Amino acid sequence: MNPATPRERNLKELEHTILDLRLHVAWKNHARKYAKTRQETENYQAHLQLDYGGFTDSGGRKVSAWSATIIRKGYPQEHVDFFFDAANQAQTAGQRGAKKNGKTGIFFLAELLSKERDPKGEGKSLMERICPGVTHLILSGDTGNGYRAYEML
Repeated sequence: MNPATPRERNLKELEHTILDLRLHVAWKNHARKYAKTRQETENYQAHLQLDYGGFTDSGGRKVSAWSATIIRKGYPQEHVDFFFDAANQAQTAGQRGAKKNGKTGIFFLAELLSKERDPKGEGKSLMERICPGVTHLILSGDTGNGYRAYEML
């Protein structure tokens, strides 16, 4: 078996890139329209648009954020942000940090949905406080280099 030449490896890499770009175009043309129709359906549903972001603090350190925009029928959009140190930034300071991945998303979804995390100690989740009566969630979003919510599901 002949090993692939550098040109063949580059071509294969470009083919994967083109496939990813085509998937994003297909998402924009089809899935995005569907997601938009689901935003204004039933009162018991909420559409959570999930994303990661980053900021630079006054000391020049990167601060990461996991964000959820909550969209539901008849209400203004709500925004929930959880801030954390990026793993690569925290390690330079001798601390632990988190990566922008599905496991971190799972952690923050638990923060949003867990009744045990109620700051008032009344057994209500943050989501329940923001959106009383919502029993069904639609997860949507993109984290820059690929959708990672499958792991969160």
